[in-house]
Amino acid sequence: MQSTQRTGTPALNGKHFLAGGIVAAGLMAAGVAGAGSAGAAPDDPGSAAHSAAAADSGSAGVVSRPSRLSPRGQARKSEEREVDAPQRRVERPRADSDETTGEDSRPQRRDRTPRAPRATTDETARPSGTVTTSTPDEAPDAAPKTDEVTVAPAALTSARTSATTSSATPDAVLLAAATSTRVTVGSMIVDSLYSMGIRSRRMGSDWLDIPVSAAKAQRWLARRQDIYRDVLNSQPSGPPVGQPPGTTQPKLLWETNFSSREEALKYWGSQTGRWGQSAGENQYYTDGNNITVDADGNLVIQVRRERTPDGLGAPFNYTSARVVTYGKQSIGVGTRVEARIQVPPDSGLLPAFWTVGLEPGHEFDWPRQGEIDIMEIPGFGTPASRSTWTGNIHGPAKGNNGVDVKMDNIDADLGVDLSAGFHTYGMDWYADRIIWRVDGVEVGRVTKAEYEARGGDWTPFSGEWEHYLILNVAVGNPWTGDPSASVPMNAEMKVDWVRAYQL
Repeated sequence: MQSTQRTGTPALNGKHFLAGGIVAAGLMAAGVAGAGSAGAAPDDPGSAAHSAAAADSGSAGVVSRPSRLSPRGQARKSEEREVDAPQRRVERPRADSDETTGEDSRPQRRDRTPRAPRATTDETARPSGTVTTSTPDEAPDAAPKTDEVTVAPAALTSARTSATTSSATPDAVLLAAATSTRVTVGSMIVDSLYSMGIRSRRMGSDWLDIPVSAAKAQRWLARRQDIYRDVLNSQPSGPPVGQPPGTTQPKLLWETNFSSREEALKYWGSQTGRWGQSAGENQYYTDGNNITVDADGNLVIQVRRERTPDGLGAPFNYTSARVVTYGKQSIGVGTRVEARIQVPPDSGLLPAFWTVGLEPGHEFDWPRQGEIDIMEIPGFGTPASRSTWTGNIHGPAKGNNGVDVKMDNIDADLGVDLSAGFHTYGMDWYADRIIWRVDGVEVGRVTKAEYEARGGDWTPFSGEWEHYLILNVAVGNPWTGDPSASVPMNAEMKVDWVRAYQL
């Protein structure tokens, strides 16, 4: 897969005004086209049953290998996490109110019909700090919606990184520019110069105080978070990506930065076995052999074609990992959750970030406990599939909690290869609606009324019970198809951080 890009470009000496003119001309020519952030945030059931015991139960753990985070990686972890990708526009979302009854002509995810998990082995004999549940089955499902998102410009330069270091507090002017919620033509140009390593003397002034539309302002605020990430990372954890101007900043509830194995294990464990087998998936989730923390402080889920612990042959000879907050942390109504993720591009894979409900006594009874797919990027092996985000919800039908009710057209073609860099995938969860965002920009939503109009029971999404989070990469299913047996498979999904906020 393509590796994440965080490189810088040489400092631009004596080219301040030339670069400023180029940026200004470009912004004007494009009508001050807005930009989203390159910041960078599902498949089945789980449980909260043994919250206390879970800390000591499970397999070898979410990150079974010692952290390989180098001093350089630790420094980079506190600095900008950068994405090299061209700017792009994306079509606005289709109307939310009428889509739920339409037919989707694209391939649909298969329904999930998981079995109850097998009992875990002797928990006291396992290393502490992990959660594991063996071999239930699940099934993915998703569908589509759209908005405009623009990936931030390329890398920071030495001039940019010298302005702020992980050990130094940025000056007031730089911090004010990074946290400003005012967007004008002039501030966009100043921000763009900083992204190229040029600190403008216009920073903090009212130069070119030309207003832009509210939509462009919101998209630019998401991009500004990425441009000044090195500045913001030197401060206490800030607001979610793309926080709209004039709104109250949600309170940070908890976060995981995957800076070490110990830090990761505070909130994450693993579920092992053949979750998803009844849904047509081919992977065996291991207890840690497919999970590492890399030198840049990313959680890495590795997918490999190899002999599996249960010895099944092709096409079931793939290992992967399913990393969960089950038994350690959960979220509920009134929460915004985000994760910065880089997905693999390989055909036949389904990288996902999602939730499953913790209905007491029915934590593994899918779909009755509910599921929220925050992000799935289906591996169809086409450029279009690599640029398409999908989300969805799965819950029971009214009067029959064994029937899956999902939505249609909860997706967005973001116009950029999502496997080429990190992006922030998230959702806002309210009692009567769920809103999905990519890089801070809304890309889809569903309301209680829309879901109930399809015959669904909203109870799993009403706040009646909480959900836990899942990060995984599934291999093969009727939706994406199986990977080619003739193509080598050694793919990775990288997760920079996960954060939960109180709305």
